[in-house]
Amino acid sequence: AGPARLAELSSRGLSVVDGAAGYGFTLLACRRGANRGILMACGANNDGQLGPLQTRVSDGADPAQDILLSSSLNSSSSGVARHRLVLRPTQVRLPVHPAELASGRYRLLRLSAGRAHSLLVTSHGAYAFGNNAFGQCGRPAGGESAAVARLALPCPPESVQRLVCGQDSTYLLTADGRVYSCGLGADGQLGLGGFDNSDRFQLVDVGAPVADLACRADTVLALGEDGCVYGWGNSEYGQLGTDALQVDRPIRLDHVMHSVLSANQQVDRVAAAGSMCALLTRCGRVWVWGYGRLGLGPDVTQLAEPRPIPDGLFGRTQLAKDVRIVQLDAGMYHFAAVTNSGSLYTWGDQRSGSLGLGHDDNQCFPLQVSLACRVQWTRCGVDHTIICGTAFA
Repeated sequence: AGPARLAELSSRGLSVVDGAAGYGFTLLACRRGANRGILMACGANNDGQLGPLQTRVSDGADPAQDILLSSSLNSSSSGVARHRLVLRPTQVRLPVHPAELASGRYRLLRLSAGRAHSLLVTSHGAYAFGNNAFGQCGRPAGGESAAVARLALPCPPESVQRLVCGQDSTYLLTADGRVYSCGLGADGQLGLGGFDNSDRFQLVDVGAPVADLACRADTVLALGEDGCVYGWGNSEYGQLGTDALQVDRPIRLDHVMHSVLSANQQVDRVAAAGSMCALLTRCGRVWVWGYGRLGLGPDVTQLAEPRPIPDGLFGRTQLAKDVRIVQLDAGMYHFAAVTNSGSLYTWGDQRSGSLGLGHDDNQCFPLQVSLACRVQWTRCGVDHTIICGTAFA
């Protein structure tokens, strides 16, 4: 299916500023006037990953017109009924006084979504909700999943530059380039040495300060401030350039650097899907490797070393020489890239219409998504993608 607009958000006076796509659910950081602390959520909620939801809205609108919850319920361990499926964006009740929200002092800074857990960093602290079977919410495993639990961050909230959720693991990237991890460690994805789980954030020794961090499943990529790409976790398809199937400590991906540096390019961003990886260079070129529909046609499904996707597939021609990719994101089975002109290209597995191309076929090379807006950013989940854009004048 093609993209569907969430027009009801703007009709409520909400502007979306950030988002996260989990496994069948969506989180949206919104603002209304001075209020910059509104969190909206919809989708699957079996493990309470949407958090405690408001059943009435604060602006006095008819609740029946404002939210739509499924009639299928289960109960949390505290005995509180929890909707298992939320069909329309609904506000999450955050632990903050309404006066703080109205003043504009309370802000949502970062948010991320995993398989069935959610984390957010605010100006007043960090919170987690959802499945915590492996300690991925940064607290002792188990406990009430629907409750909003405050996290003990290893740094001030404003210092968190990236908040990244894998399937059942969580990562923080701080302003000074440090990486912390917690959650499931079965594939070495915590990077702590060994394969144990961790229910608290621990420092990962990457080997260099980190500028960018990516993980969608259990393979982790980090771009060092030294310009090198590092990786750890699952490497069943050779993503990490080693014969080992799991890598429990960060290693420098020399096979990646050899390919990119030999082309006289520098890495700007990294992206890690389930079994395939990608990077974006400073000149706007996308490189891919691993296993899957990589974007190089139906005959290229596995690469041990990165290979660039031809610029022409992203709309660069003799008449449009300035077109380049400026954003890159990975879902579990697909990629999305945004150009400097605000066009969106997707490729990979077409699960439940996650590519937004209006057909049900898998896509072996990048194809532009038809949108009536200029794309500002995109977030990829497992079988859905969210896009934020501005309408063309």
